[in-house]
Amino acid sequence: KDYKRFSILWRLAKRKGFKVVNTPLLKFVYCEYCTNRSFDIDPEGNVYKCLSSFAKLGRLKPNGELHSINYDNYYNWMARNPLFIEQCRTCKFLPACGGGCAGVVRDIYGTLYESDCREKYFIMERIKFYRRHR
Repeated sequence: KDYKRFSILWRLAKRKGFKVVNTPLLKFVYCEYCTNRSFDIDPEGNVYKCLSSFAKLGRLKPNGELHSINYDNYYNWMARNPLFIEQCRTCKFLPACGGGCAGVVRDIYGTLYESDCREKYFIMERIKFYRRHR
């Protein structure tokens, strides 16, 4: 489990004298890629909302102008709302996870409107670490 590896890294960092701030945070969106200010650009100039989703939004011209825009990919991504996902809406971790990774959900289920519940295990590890080391 990937989330268990973080706990090991946090303990190691703390032993080495690093300040580890690990209180759970409120997250209304899972990551920056769910906002309108983050994009990925590959070496060929293709623009994606997130590389984990491989949903191409368009391509940059040499002058930096975006063309061949796929508005459906952009609006579908940006319209994802975990309150419309039953499993997320009733989950006590929603305020700290923001609905999980939309890219992972799209890859697994072929839709953005499923849940990615791996984040709650990561949050539980953060809470355990915080309680042990505060």
